[in-house]
Amino acid sequence: MPVFNAHIPAHRFSPEKKRLLADALNRSLVEALGIPEGDRFIMISEHGENELFLDPTFMWECSAAAMP
Repeated sequence: MPVFNAHIPAHRFSPEKKRLLADALNRSLVEALGIPEGDRFIMISEHGENELFLDPTFMWECSAAAMP
């Protein structure tokens, strides 16, 4: 069973968007690695501004929406 842990800025995504993210990650694993669709273990960890450090140029086109 693959384990996937996504690290995101705290309070940035609604529960519905986190579910959509988990669903998209699972689809990617199923399609890319051929794992069974129900073989799912995805964790989404939220981090405050002093816990998640991203280079400001990372994904520069959407940085205003992605960065706290």
